[in-house]
Parts: sequence; C-alpha cells; structure tokens
Amino acid sequence: FMGHAAGMGVTSGGANTFIGTQSGVGTTTGTNNVFVGENSAQYNSTGFSNVVIGSGAGRGPNTGYVLGTNSVLIGTNAG
Repeated sequence: FMGHAAGMGVTSGGANTFIGTQSGVGTTTGTNNVFVGENSAQYNSTGFSNVVIGSGAGRGPNTGYVLGTNSVLIGTNAG
C-alpha cells in the first residue's frame, strides 16, 4: 500500500495493491485487487479480483460498498 490511508481498513484481505491517497481505504477482506489513484475504490469492502485506475474510480456511494468481482474500471470517477 502506498499513499496516505491506502488500505487502512484491511483486516484479512491479501494480494492487494493500492496506490494513492485513501485508495481502498474501506477494503476489509477483499483480495487480488489493484487500485491506482486518489480515492480509487475508496469504499469497496469485500470485492475481489478488480482493477481500478483513476482518481475516484470505483469509489462507491458509502462505506460497505462491494465493488464486485472481476471488474475493470478506468478513468476519473469511472463506475
């Protein structure tokens, strides 16, 4: 994890790469994710095997949001 609060909520999720301020901050047990960009997949909780690239991409509406499985989101605020 690289960036302020990136991956801060991970409890047992593994094999994740989060780069950017608050990237994946809400992820708890999600695995095999790649999140790149400020606030990318910020509220994802348990989604796995996702690739999210872009500021705010895959952010979700609130805490507990599940991004899904095998999703690919590219671009600012995508998804």
